[in-house]
Amino acid sequence: MPNNQTPSSIKISPSDLTYLYHSCKRCFYLKYKYKISQPGFSGGINSTLDSLFKNYFNHKSISTFIKNTTQQGIIIETGRTISSKTISHPGKMDCYLEGKYDALIEFDDQTYGVVDFKASKYSQGKEETYKRQLQAYQYAFLHPQNGQQRQISKIGLLFLYPNNLQDSQNSLSMSLTQHWIEILYDENDFLTFIHEVQDLLSSPKTPPPTKDCPYCKFVSETSNL
Repeated sequence: MPNNQTPSSIKISPSDLTYLYHSCKRCFYLKYKYKISQPGFSGGINSTLDSLFKNYFNHKSISTFIKNTTQQGIIIETGRTISSKTISHPGKMDCYLEGKYDALIEFDDQTYGVVDFKASKYSQGKEETYKRQLQAYQYAFLHPQNGQQRQISKIGLLFLYPNNLQDSQNSLSMSLTQHWIEILYDENDFLTFIHEVQDLLSSPKTPPPTKDCPYCKFVSETSNL
């Protein structure tokens, strides 16, 4: 294992609290402790869809995707980076949150909302997988490293998934189903979770491989070849 010096305060990406920490704590630990990341692929169709979603919804009313709401507001910006103040945990490594949110809503009551687009089909309970990412953005807006605090009154996921293709002037047009689901925010609960992450990263012991992690499985099966 590399003998890298670990910083006293570590930057954590909100998306890693969803995709990486949720799926494999060993891979999460290796990335943040030793800068050893899972191999990945950049760009592709997901990157294209992400850009399309942001361009389409920017400056749109929330009535476009949130039905039967008493609030009024519009998306005022997309794809910006937000950083939180340092989060301390006695005897453990400090950390701060930094990531790029998909869209920011400004409501008529001068509060704000954060939207995360998911190119995925919604199924019941799926919000549990993604909630920590949205909660991390809300925490960062409430406790910004720089700039003015913004009061966040709503955070949620907008699932967008193709359901039909049609011919359209020598090309194809795609229709999408959309499903909005709001995420609740309890700061004490979120900080308890972040402290668990800090406990993990402060430990000198690397977590064991995760049974269902394909990367851990690959390393295990090829280590003795």
